[in-house]
Amino acid sequence: MPKVNSMYVKLAKLFGGVAIAQAIVFLATPILAKLYGPESFGLFGTFFTISSLLAIIFSLRVDLVISKSQDSCDVEQALSIFLLGLVFFLPACLLIAQLYSYFISPISLSLVLYCVVGGIVLAFFNLSYAFLVYQEGYTAIAKQKVMRALITVAIQFNLVAYLQEGLIVGTLVSYLVTSLIFWNVKPYLCKLEFTVQQISLAYKNHKEIIKFNTLSDVANFVSQQLPMFIAMTLGSSVVAPYFLAERLVRTPIYLIAQSVRPMIMRQLVAASNISQSYFRIVAKLVVLAISLTVIAYVAIYLLFKYFNFPGWQNLDLYLYLITAWAMASLVNTATTPFLTIIKKSSVLFKLEVSALTIKAGGVFLFYFYDFTFVQFVFLFSGFSVFWYCVIFVVCFSKGRAMPNIKVEEAV
Repeated sequence: MPKVNSMYVKLAKLFGGVAIAQAIVFLATPILAKLYGPESFGLFGTFFTISSLLAIIFSLRVDLVISKSQDSCDVEQALSIFLLGLVFFLPACLLIAQLYSYFISPISLSLVLYCVVGGIVLAFFNLSYAFLVYQEGYTAIAKQKVMRALITVAIQFNLVAYLQEGLIVGTLVSYLVTSLIFWNVKPYLCKLEFTVQQISLAYKNHKEIIKFNTLSDVANFVSQQLPMFIAMTLGSSVVAPYFLAERLVRTPIYLIAQSVRPMIMRQLVAASNISQSYFRIVAKLVVLAISLTVIAYVAIYLLFKYFNFPGWQNLDLYLYLITAWAMASLVNTATTPFLTIIKKSSVLFKLEVSALTIKAGGVFLFYFYDFTFVQFVFLFSGFSVFWYCVIFVVCFSKGRAMPNIKVEEAV
């Protein structure tokens, strides 16, 4: 009997867990949004957006180092960089928040603390996930995803009547608890060294990822979240419907992409021909994106057939627009692993900065030419889909330029 392709088995386990977790969140989110109301949901949107950005900065993307590691030395170096980075970034974040509050606009201290703690917890969760990928514990990954979703929803429902920040608390607790349950790094922590020589060596070995992947991911995040940042300046009535649309569509797609990316990294590392493997992966992602688009549009139709959201303006339009560019971003998931493996992370960084610069022009139009927020989101979504096509063409040309590249030559 032919041996079952282990890659498909791993994918089945991973997607099973992700699908169940996202189904739980998708079903619960509209109900939670109505129970908490636009103001609380808008506050949660602000928290989750800022915390997600801080998680990228705090982690320095060493989760990618761990995902593609082939020996324990890389894992130990990645952990050293992460822990040392926190020592610097935590006081820096608090100082920046204090200066912003003093010179520009007052910020609630509780929101600052929630966001900073959220950044740490989300970064911690990403590291725990990377360790599971490194250990190829795909069943554990599926369990972690489902458990996190169940804990989140359970706490958020139970805190509706008691705490305005119940959505935030539920998220923090669930991410932290599931990280700790599946956190199996004690053997590596015992071997950590924080001498100048060791840290310098760790940075030298992984500076391509730490430098360019972190910067490109920050640029990518800010670029994709520009509508949210603009909405934050307009108040909870604008943040709430846009973030709800993101929560229902883009967040599940982002989490799927985030779950798949380390696995793609390991598949490319193990490939005999990276370029061919990359193109095959993209083809599979296209099929997946088309399937998910159909499912998403049916789900949106059913959502508005059985629920109504008075006071949540333009929610249906946001859902359809976000679905389009979220699926384009899913197809683009293989880009970061591919360019990282062939040591072209700087190319991705340049592309992300270019996209951010062009989108910043859209922000200028919004504030100085009386564009409505809906018009901005429409233009933003269309450009995002176009730019993902540009990124793929660049990757395609890089792959064609080195058709016989093998992992031994790249890593």
